[in-house]
Amino acid sequence: MKGTVYEQKRKCGKSGCHCTTGEPHSSMILSRSEEGRTKLAVIPSGYLKDFQVLTERYQRFRRARARLGQIYKTMVSLIDQLEESRRRQS
Repeated sequence: MKGTVYEQKRKCGKSGCHCTTGEPHSSMILSRSEEGRTKLAVIPSGYLKDFQVLTERYQRFRRARARLGQIYKTMVSLIDQLEESRRRQS
């Protein structure tokens, strides 16, 4: 699952609420980019661990994909060097 899970604390703005003088309200949020815009979604109670696992898997996948891209570039560069070396020897 694309995105990041984090805790959001904020005050609701109601004058009689405990958050005006004490601890603000807390929600677990999934933040993700969609069509160039940041979208926030409150994670339903009881699903926090699932969202954390899914977002971590996606982040690991993206890091592995980036690493594969680097390896591919290195391989192509080495192949080009080998071809150039063979041309010089001929």
